[in-house]
Amino acid sequence: MVFDKATIHLANGKDFTIVTKENGPQKFYIDSATLNGEPWNKVFISHDQLVSGGQLVFNMTSFPNYHWAVSSESRPPSAILPIK
Repeated sequence: MVFDKATIHLANGKDFTIVTKENGPQKFYIDSATLNGEPWNKVFISHDQLVSGGQLVFNMTSFPNYHWAVSSESRPPSAILPIK
């Protein structure tokens, strides 16, 4: 990650902050994450989660974590509906 902390000031008066811990030039893999203090094992957040404000924290590492956000539930839902 290029930054240690970024804050989005939302129109509703709330803030959404993204924080990286253990960030550095050789630490570009996500080891784990939390959203509002709870473990977060997804590669996306919803619009509702973002506009509710809060904090997304990424714990960075030098090596890939092959167990973080790998399940099908960790991927965003498709906006394209299957053809019936």
